[in-house]
Amino acid sequence: VRASSFATDTVDQNLVEALCARGYDCWLFDYRASSDSGSPVAPFTIDDIVREDWPAAVRTVREATGAASVQAMAHCVGAMSLLMALLDGMDGVRSLIASQLTLHPVTNWLNAAKADIGLARLLEGYAPLQGRFDSVPGTTDLDRTIDTLAYKLPVPEGEACKNPLCRRVFAVFGPSWTHSQLNHATHTALAGMFGTVSLHPFEQLSLIMQRGKAVDADGKDRYATPANAPRLALPVSFMAGADNQLFFPETSLRTQAWLGRYNDPALYRRQVFEGYAHMDLFVGRGAAKEVYPWVVGELDRFN
Repeated sequence: VRASSFATDTVDQNLVEALCARGYDCWLFDYRASSDSGSPVAPFTIDDIVREDWPAAVRTVREATGAASVQAMAHCVGAMSLLMALLDGMDGVRSLIASQLTLHPVTNWLNAAKADIGLARLLEGYAPLQGRFDSVPGTTDLDRTIDTLAYKLPVPEGEACKNPLCRRVFAVFGPSWTHSQLNHATHTALAGMFGTVSLHPFEQLSLIMQRGKAVDADGKDRYATPANAPRLALPVSFMAGADNQLFFPETSLRTQAWLGRYNDPALYRRQVFEGYAHMDLFVGRGAAKEVYPWVVGELDRFN
């Protein structure tokens, strides 16, 4: 999604407003997977985000502000890739909040099946898609074909929706929100938060889900190793939605336990939010009262 989704004006208060009200200097990061990055459909791997995008972002903020270090809050692949970057040797981050996806993904049966059959590679071989997928519905024959297929895939009970955007997102990425958490304005605005994405990084994500831990694009175990674990000996706060079926809350629990084996367990905290799934932790109608105070509180500890 676009980083601007964290500053959506469809809710009474968004996360950026909550942080600014607390006096934080906020920077939104559109890494190369974002539709606002300039080239979201160019082939890339998650390793590229790890080795180039995150270091560039942290370096840019530190140079612009003169700060010795930054605090980061990252979501989904952003959270996993940030943890991978720190394990890979990146410095300049003194604490972080990792939302939903971490180093040890546990996903639902449908995403596991997509990984097992190599769906991303199969779709990349389909010429009309040209290695990309637009999660925003259109009106071409291909769009209608994609929407027809998306409507055939199962969704969690109670999440059936006639919005083609929701069906596409749930089909490609997985169940990304609980509809009961979205007001009408946010539900309508979702189409502006998503855009065209490259299919290539899904190959590495499939490998990661199959291995049950973060690995590089070649399947090599270069990140979550005992030798690298001390590089994450810093405060990490994990957050998850109790109803997340895209990446189950057990995902962060496994990473917290793994880090606690090699570093001081007191460095790691975890919060599970009842009634939330995935992205709705940040754009849900009740997030300002039920989620943001915890986020601000965790950042305040190391401000």
